[in-house]
Formats: sequence, structure tokens, C-alpha cells
Amino acid sequence: MEEIKNFKEDSNGSLVASKYIKQGETVLCVPPLTAGPGRGHTAVCLGCCTRPETALVACSGCGWPLCDQNCKNFHFPQECEAFKGEKCDPATFNEATNIYDYILPLRVSNILKAGNKELLEKAAKVDVKTVIKSVREKHEKSERSIKEKLTKFKVSNDEIERSVSLLERYCIPLDNGARGLYPETMKLTHSCSPNTYFIGLSNGWCIYRAAVDINEGDLITTLHIPTCVDKCNYFRSKILQESGIKCSCDRCTDSTELGTGFGSLLCTNCQNFVAPEKPGEFSSAWKCVGCGSVEDGSKCTGILDRLNKQILDLPKAATQRDPIKLENIIREKPGDWSRVPDSHQLILDVRKQLAFTYQYHTDYYFPKCDFLNKKENHCKLWLEQMEILAPGWSYEKVLMKYELGSAMTSKIQAMKEGGFQSSEVNDQCYKATEMVEEPIKMMIEEEELSLCTALKQIKMIAIEAREEQKTRVYLNMWADDEEEDW
Repeated sequence: MEEIKNFKEDSNGSLVASKYIKQGETVLCVPPLTAGPGRGHTAVCLGCCTRPETALVACSGCGWPLCDQNCKNFHFPQECEAFKGEKCDPATFNEATNIYDYILPLRVSNILKAGNKELLEKAAKVDVKTVIKSVREKHEKSERSIKEKLTKFKVSNDEIERSVSLLERYCIPLDNGARGLYPETMKLTHSCSPNTYFIGLSNGWCIYRAAVDINEGDLITTLHIPTCVDKCNYFRSKILQESGIKCSCDRCTDSTELGTGFGSLLCTNCQNFVAPEKPGEFSSAWKCVGCGSVEDGSKCTGILDRLNKQILDLPKAATQRDPIKLENIIREKPGDWSRVPDSHQLILDVRKQLAFTYQYHTDYYFPKCDFLNKKENHCKLWLEQMEILAPGWSYEKVLMKYELGSAMTSKIQAMKEGGFQSSEVNDQCYKATEMVEEPIKMMIEEEELSLCTALKQIKMIAIEAREEQKTRVYLNMWADDEEEDW
């Protein structure tokens, strides 16, 4: 695989585009400095971090998992020798376990000890105490295992914490729960409205592509914590803080989040947005942008926390959710829900829940225009809001567009059965075909093509339905109503 580096460093050490990069084109494609198993996952080959279609085998030297005896990419002879004293039962190769959690931190620790300049510089800038505190709260068992094992390899507590915090801050997820560390991506500037999207490949490499057109000299930005892109300032700041990330992007420095009210409350006096008077300081006073009335910050965040808990407490399985109850939250806004605007993250979260409930819940399997119209609307409103907050291509948007496409094509059948005019059905066919064009264009470049195939199937269903409608029109034009054969 060929390395691609369409960037250069500016005077501040940040990466900027070395040329004009069109949306979807590769910004960088690089191999990892090191990689290894993630937390609590099944074993991967310690040489290449993959899981072969055939079973993993025990290394002839140390007994730890490899895809074959010749795969030694990251499993160096020194590591193999060191692991001889650590027993590994091949029976654990197919179990989710914490046995392998310490391997990647050990590798990072050895690289730091060897004096890797780039890694040492980044490690010095990580807020170790903040990151480790968060990690221990989330992964207590795993952290105990890592500390116990690394201590045996004579790694000090400071070195352990530095290695773990570096991984939590910068690692990129790979297939099968593995993780990789890349010096180039560590230099990318974080933004909550990034101009790139990225993925880890099966061979351990990572690839960043342009989410929007990037001009030569533009700062290349990334969302180091991809799962927080659809969170408002208040909830996103907590996630970023846990990873030791301080962000000053346009979203984070604007209390109304680009005028959307994505994290604001509604004023009880004038119904305008109420947001923190000082961006990022959520416990300070919240002020209405209309009438200027002020509210206590702790009370405002308390409302958001209570509503968020309601969403977190919803059943994870779509078949167990109650769409009627969720629709009522959006329509009636009972209790504290009356304080959040329709554009708020929490309302969009409810819409997202509904988008992934309709057509999956047993009561909503069979196509009916009523609930499919609702699903279409929820998907579109979510996508419209995210396009303002984080413009361009992203995997999160593709998943939502797949749900939108699924609803649109299912509605074609429902419209036919409901006796809709041919022109209305044709219009739906055209809209469905057009809607999936962009996500197909994005996903066709991916290594894993199952989602691209699914999107193409949606397009094919819409095209076939459109052609069928044309045939019906032609038949009706030539049919003689008096002839029973027609």
C-alpha cells in the first residue's frame, strides 16, 4: 500500500493541505507506528492485528496468538522472548477477555523508552491526570490488569500512565477491536466541525479523506473523538475533557452553536435561545439572546442532565422501544421538554431513536405511509441540523441516509398499495434514487463495501419501481377500457 501525505507543517507545527484536495480525496494514508489489541476484545494476531478466516495459531516461540508463524510485524523477537514467561492459553483466542489489554501500552512504553521524539513530544502535552482519572472510572478491571502486567516488565507507574493516556488521546480503532497509533494523525488539529473523516483499515493503516473541499494552505482538522460530533456543547465538553482535549473551534466558542440552539434552552419569557453568557462556562449565568433575562447555570444544566438521562434509560433494542411515547416527546414536549427548542440535540436524539426504530420494531415491519412519512421527516431533520454543525461527508450521515433511503423505497410500495397517482409514485422514485447518489459516491472508495452495496440496492429498487411505473403508464395509454383482457 502506498503512503499518501497531502500535507505540510505550518510554523506552529500544525498540518495544512499541501494542495487543493477535493471532497472525498485522500488527505493522508499511513501505516501505524505501533498497533495492538484493544480493551476486553477477542484476540488478534500480535503481528498484524487481524483475525484470519482460519483460526489463530500459537506463536512457536512464546505461545501468544498469531495469524501464522511468519507474521512478526509488531511481534518483535524481543517481545516474543519476554512473553515466554507469560502463559497464554489458546482456549482464550476466541473469548472476549482483558488478557491482551496490556500489550499495546507495553509497546508504546517501549517506544517512549527508546526515545521516539514525536511520541515524547505528544506525551508531554497530554493531560495525564485527567485522562487516567476518566479511564479508571470506565475501565477499572482493565486498568488493574494493565498495571499488574506492566509492573512485571519493570515499567514504572508514571510510564504506564503516560502510555495509557497517550493511547486514549490519540489511538485509532481498527478491525476486531484492535487499535493503532500514528505520528502523523497526532499532529492534526481537533475540531468539532472537522474537514476530514477517517477510518482504520484491516491491514492496520489509517486513511483520512476530505469531508469538504480543502484549499491549499487550509488547516487540516479532525474530530479526535468521532462519537461526540452529534453532541451539543455541554455534553461534548464533558467527553472532550475526559480525553484531555481543549477545543476552540467555531462550535465550542459559540454558545448558540452557529445560531442553531443545538445546546440552548428556550426562554420562558420570549421563547428565544437561552445559552451560557460565557461560552464553555456552563455553570455560569445563562442569558437569553432576545430579552436578556438571566438564569442560573446549574439549573439549566440540571434540566439537560435530567432529559438526557431519560434518553439514556430508553431500551437499547429497537423492538423494545415505544415509538408512540417517543413521538409524544417531540409533539407535546411534556415537563422539562418544553424548555428545549426543536433544534436541540436532545430532540434530535429522540428523532434518531425513532429513525432506528421504525422498520425494526415488530409493529412497524410492513410498509405504511403513516410511519414511513414520520421516519423520513426524522432522518431529514437530523441530517439538516448536522450539515450546519459539521458540513460535508461523514460515516454518521451515511448511516442516517441509509435509513432515509430505506424509508423512501419502502414508501414506494406503500404508495402503490394506497392508490397514489403514478406521478406521485414516480416523484418518490426519483427522490430516493437521487438521495443515495452522494453516500454511494463516498462509500464506493471504502475497503468494506457492504454498506455501499446496501445503498446500491436501495437505488436499484427505486429505479426498478420507476421503470415499472413507466410500463403501467404505457399500458394504460393503449388499454381499451371495454376489453376485459385489460
